[in-house]
Amino acid sequence: MSVAVLLFAPGVAAADTAVLAPPAPAGLAFSRQLDPQLLAELEAIEERVLQEQQQGRQLQQQEEQENTKIQANNQKSAAVRQKVTDWNAKAEPLEEQAAALGERIDAHNAKPNTFELPRQQAEADAYQAEVDELQSEKDRIQSQQNELDNEKSAIDGEQDQVDSEGRQLDREKQQIEQQITAFNQACAMLESQLQQLLQQVVSTLQSTAAAQPGDGAGGDQAAGGDPGRPVDAATDNGQAGNDGGDPSSPKATDDALDKYGQDNDVTVYKHPARVLLTPGTVTRLSPGAAAALSPYHSYDGLVPNPDQTYTALEVVAPGARPDPFDQAINQGGQATVEVNGRPLVITRVQTVPGGWPGPEPPVVPAPAPAVLALLHDNGQILANGEPGTAEHQVKAKLPAGTELARPTPWDDTNVDPGNTPRKRPGQCTSDWQDYGPLQGTTFQNVIGKRATGAEACVVTVNAAPRAKLDFNLFGLDTSQGMARCHLIGHSLNGSDSDLRNFVPCYQNPTNNSWMYWRFEYVVAKQVRSGDPVYLMVRPVYQGQDPLPVGIMGYARSNNGWACTTFIPNVTQGQASSIGNRFQGC
Repeated sequence: MSVAVLLFAPGVAAADTAVLAPPAPAGLAFSRQLDPQLLAELEAIEERVLQEQQQGRQLQQQEEQENTKIQANNQKSAAVRQKVTDWNAKAEPLEEQAAALGERIDAHNAKPNTFELPRQQAEADAYQAEVDELQSEKDRIQSQQNELDNEKSAIDGEQDQVDSEGRQLDREKQQIEQQITAFNQACAMLESQLQQLLQQVVSTLQSTAAAQPGDGAGGDQAAGGDPGRPVDAATDNGQAGNDGGDPSSPKATDDALDKYGQDNDVTVYKHPARVLLTPGTVTRLSPGAAAALSPYHSYDGLVPNPDQTYTALEVVAPGARPDPFDQAINQGGQATVEVNGRPLVITRVQTVPGGWPGPEPPVVPAPAPAVLALLHDNGQILANGEPGTAEHQVKAKLPAGTELARPTPWDDTNVDPGNTPRKRPGQCTSDWQDYGPLQGTTFQNVIGKRATGAEACVVTVNAAPRAKLDFNLFGLDTSQGMARCHLIGHSLNGSDSDLRNFVPCYQNPTNNSWMYWRFEYVVAKQVRSGDPVYLMVRPVYQGQDPLPVGIMGYARSNNGWACTTFIPNVTQGQASSIGNRFQGC
């Protein structure tokens, strides 16, 4: 009589082949400068990228679902292994008891088993008693062994089922990993094709720039062999108190560039420069690095190098991530820009910390994704900027009377025949802006009009200086620290004169710290990277008040980057007293 020891194999390994992110085409933002054939190639490859992105998401979802099933199978496998361990813990001592009983039976059988009765009756009775005892012990062990055999059969059945599921999951995993491998190979080929197209785009743009002298990024022509000092980016710095509609970004940038020049004892040309990669730079990059680039990138200033080349300066916020364009230049690449009628060569990029106007501004939690759907409704806006769960954000309300001013329908062409409404685009391929009609309102016995919202596609960033804003705006009170605030910012090609693009808002923190640095600036950076962005901005009002309680902003890029945020319209004191922290995009 013996008891077997059960063994069990480990579970299935999880699928671990990474799904690579498809590259993003970077040339469509410059479609007006490309020939139709090249543009068609870019559009075709963009369509392929979109398809690859969708397939990548599907594969990633399949891999996650498969790993969830594998994890469940491995949990069942672990449970069976525990049963095996428990079974063996009972079987091993029973095996020892059976072996000991066998020895006792052998010893018993070795004894004389014939007796003369009645003379040896006592010996015969003792012998029989030992037989009965051994038989009883054997029956007990056999009963326990039968129980263990039944348990073993059940465990074997579970083990067979788990093994069968595991083999099936392993086959499924291999199929998914083969699909992922093929997908990653397709992405690598797509990167190579994008690199070739980017090189063609750059060559075309460089040829166009060479054929159109004096039409570059520079200021006025300067006589002489050396490039003259470029015209400064802005004459109106938009400081708090001058009632500027944009934040003090030019002044903050100028201050950062001045400090860099003083610290490094160099001359800084504080000139916005939109530089263009050279074809050779694209060629020397890896396909993956090249596919992430846009032909152009904007910088805030230039510093001459001893070898007649230039270093481009970019003022960045603290914690900004390395930019692929910067890395391409700093790893031996070059870019060109025309300043004051002369082509300059950029051989180095230097980031300059600065640009944040004052200490880190407070933040409010961004609304739940469901809030975005409310932007398309004419009813009240719920839970903008309020903390809490998604359910709370959908159900809770702003103070009574808070509403999103918006015409019904949005594309109302009767107010302004020159305003041609556009459907929300699948992809932004050109710059455009649509402004909602002004809404009549009466507040404190004064009749006026207020903006209702704006939409735009931003393909290029406006680096031109902004004129001073001095028009009348209903609800504006500059004595209370208010400013004329763009819905679509100046750098995002928003109008600097159309009243439909302006609302009164507090200069700090709403306009400077939040609206600009945490929304407009982030969108502009995304566009500069070669990823056009669609914008939808809506002021949120309480009752008939022309001063909004906040501004809802939604941004979505061609490559899938997106942000929904509610920007409270509060004074610095109000922001500090209520403890609001605004995160933005």
